[in-house]
Amino acid sequence: MAGLRRWCAAILEIQQQRRGIGGCPVGSLASALSDSSEDARLLLVDSFRRWEVRLETGLRAMQHTGELQADADPADLAAAIMAALQGGLLLTQTTRATRHLQLSLNMALHHIARHLHDQHPGAPRKGTPP
Repeated sequence: MAGLRRWCAAILEIQQQRRGIGGCPVGSLASALSDSSEDARLLLVDSFRRWEVRLETGLRAMQHTGELQADADPADLAAAIMAALQGGLLLTQTTRATRHLQLSLNMALHHIARHLHDQHPGAPRKGTPP
């Protein structure tokens, strides 16, 4: 979980430094091309999928070490992270403020934290944020 927290913090820091300008390059391309080019859309699907697979791989590693509960679905959790990230990046680009990105990433972390084993050191204590 610590690795995910660092990744989210790094993304937030990058967007703060950029003041939200540019958003996500892949997301921007998806918005511009997905409705007009099937070939481009398929390439963008592959780009998002490769990113999601990396998240899923990390979540599976957490499951393998016992940090993540066995009944958690790493593919669904990775998809939720991607959805939160992309929505947060779009709103950050539009508003030029990182608040939405911070909230969406925190929500994703909290969702994943619900699937951690309570006894694992990475699990949040009751009443504390993930």
